[in-house]
Amino acid sequence: QRHLVVSGLSFSFNDPDDGTYGYPWYVGISPAVRAVGSCDDITVSHCRFTNVASAVTAFPRPGGTGAAADLRAQDFGPFNNDVMTNITITDNDIRNSEGLSAIRVEGQSQSVQGEPYAVLRGVRVLRNRIVNSGHRPGKSPTEPIPAIRVTLPETAELAGNFVDTSWGSGIFVTGGKGSGSINEVPLARILVHHNKVENTMLGCNDYGALEIFQGGPAYFYNNISRNCVGTTTFIPVELAYNLYLDGAFKVYSFNNILDGTGEHDGANDYGHCGYFMVFGFLNNLFNNTIYRFEYGLNGSSGNRSAILGNVFVDCSRSFMGQNRPGDVSMMGGGDTGAMGRVGIPTMAYGDNVFWGNPKGGYEGRGDFGFVGGISRQSGGGAEVYAGNTLEELSEALATMNARVSSIGVHVDERPLADPANQDYRPAPGSAAIDQGVKFFVPWGIARVVGEWHFLRSDTAPEIVLGENFYMQDEHMERGMYYFVPRMDLTVSQVSPDDYVAGELEDWIDGALAFDGQRYAVLTHEEMTRDMTYPLGIVEGRVQRGQAVYPGSQRKTLDMDTNSFLIEIVFRMPADGAGTLVSKNTAEAGYMLGAGGPGQPVTLIVASAGQRASATGPVVGDGQWHHLIAEVDRQAGRVQFYLDGQPVGEPAPLDLPAEASLANTGDFLVGKGPNGNFFRGEIDFLRVSRGTLADAQTDIGELYAWQFDGPFLRDFAGNAPTGDARDAGALEAGE
Repeated sequence: QRHLVVSGLSFSFNDPDDGTYGYPWYVGISPAVRAVGSCDDITVSHCRFTNVASAVTAFPRPGGTGAAADLRAQDFGPFNNDVMTNITITDNDIRNSEGLSAIRVEGQSQSVQGEPYAVLRGVRVLRNRIVNSGHRPGKSPTEPIPAIRVTLPETAELAGNFVDTSWGSGIFVTGGKGSGSINEVPLARILVHHNKVENTMLGCNDYGALEIFQGGPAYFYNNISRNCVGTTTFIPVELAYNLYLDGAFKVYSFNNILDGTGEHDGANDYGHCGYFMVFGFLNNLFNNTIYRFEYGLNGSSGNRSAILGNVFVDCSRSFMGQNRPGDVSMMGGGDTGAMGRVGIPTMAYGDNVFWGNPKGGYEGRGDFGFVGGISRQSGGGAEVYAGNTLEELSEALATMNARVSSIGVHVDERPLADPANQDYRPAPGSAAIDQGVKFFVPWGIARVVGEWHFLRSDTAPEIVLGENFYMQDEHMERGMYYFVPRMDLTVSQVSPDDYVAGELEDWIDGALAFDGQRYAVLTHEEMTRDMTYPLGIVEGRVQRGQAVYPGSQRKTLDMDTNSFLIEIVFRMPADGAGTLVSKNTAEAGYMLGAGGPGQPVTLIVASAGQRASATGPVVGDGQWHHLIAEVDRQAGRVQFYLDGQPVGEPAPLDLPAEASLANTGDFLVGKGPNGNFFRGEIDFLRVSRGTLADAQTDIGELYAWQFDGPFLRDFAGNAPTGDARDAGALEAGE
């Protein structure tokens, strides 16, 4: 079906599924509106659902095998590679939806080679009101029972929804692909913003009011999450988290208000935990307000992540606790902790504001906070670095060589105006004023094989961390993702002082100066090295047992016949010049360089000795510029974009579409294989095996997000009014 709108209707008193399809773990119990199969442009809007089993369900095709699949096929047709696109569920009023989800949109992953699976694209769940959901959820004690669930979309936006009184999660998203899957995910971009969820997890345990599983990039921002309860079900303790990254990767969380206050009075009326992250990495928590919890944040530390510019007010046990031995949420207490212990040198803790005097910590120490590891023996034996004061924990983090270990400030005066009455603004004279951070958040694009932010490290300045996350067949099971090569750059002849202030960040020196001799390299050998993993693809599916993944199978910076783009934020003096990026030999590859005074940027590609080139803008003016060089191999053209605008018409690329650029040269930044060193500064660099069209975006959308996006403003959309952004979700204002 295509171009269907269901609008302005009222639904009441539908019955649950009659059992024909078995326990509805995938399709959900009978909804009032259900979309199935290959559909495009389906909208459900401005409807009223009252006393229903479920309101709206959409899925490209039903899951399951055997007899259940056969029964479903009778109703829904054969199991094809269905594609569902442009599903919009908006402005509906849903009350007393009793089943697993009031709104449920489900995609699939591929778990067996050659097996068909469905693709879900373009989901929008906007401005729905859901009151009292999930109170008759079915048989499973481990279901999250979310009011809204969206699973495995390529792109999704969940915004403006109000959820009040949910038996389980408020909003639950799974991104990328499921753990144990073997398919590639060319694109994932999920936005969850401006939602308000209150009184959640009333009959559920160990999930979050706002929650994401698996892959990003995902953006959780400008949400309010209050009173996430947690009850004893499949775990004999009451656990719930206002914002939960449950084995999630590359998630940006900013401008959120997380409030643990319940609807009743009492000195012990604290939520369990504000922000909880386990098992993931590349997760950045900045400029959030976290109020009245036992633990402000807890779970795993992960790696390549930052905790910056947040306000923590009134935590009863500890402000920060990571990698706690025996934590039941971390693989039942059996997580090895390797991600955390290895990852601390890649972590940044700074510019946060803390108020209150928590007591409890970890085993009588670490009242302020603690960071530890978990042994392989189900939770025992790993060292915990604890601090009863901010200074003690900061010293422990510095001992572990954290990228930033200052943590922030612990103050005597409450920094928020009146959080008990939901006024979360900084108080007059608050320590939160001008304490927040400017943090760069790239817009998600397709097949990113390299991303670098050039952030200073005092202990390892020669390493520029790779921050791309592109789920390929190599990403087989979430516990092994951190083994996958991260594409770090190694810089020559460098010290910490060679990192300078950039345009995109203000909390750290975030640009690298290239002086005409310095360069960075990622060798071809490193990007294509074989890896031995504790599991592999055997007989077409992921199975336990040591296996070698062939690095030649990995999609990398070595281009073939595919389209690609190079994105860079850099500054070059008028007399500067040189190669910005290269991955080539004499016979094949690509190179992007900037000419001398008055000369344009040039992109060169080559295959089997045949060369083609295209020229772009002149950039040697000493100013910061955002540049994209986009190569569309099928169309045979190159398009340059400078500072958000296309530079002229696309230039023809005189190279056959079937000509491969593959080569064994190293990936170089700041020079070519024969020299031609660059002079200038680079703040950000990203390489994608696709075009902007492949990413379902355009230059206007990308540039607007990256240079005028919501992370540059507060929860209410206000730009910073002082010398810097205020810490927490809200600016103090005039």
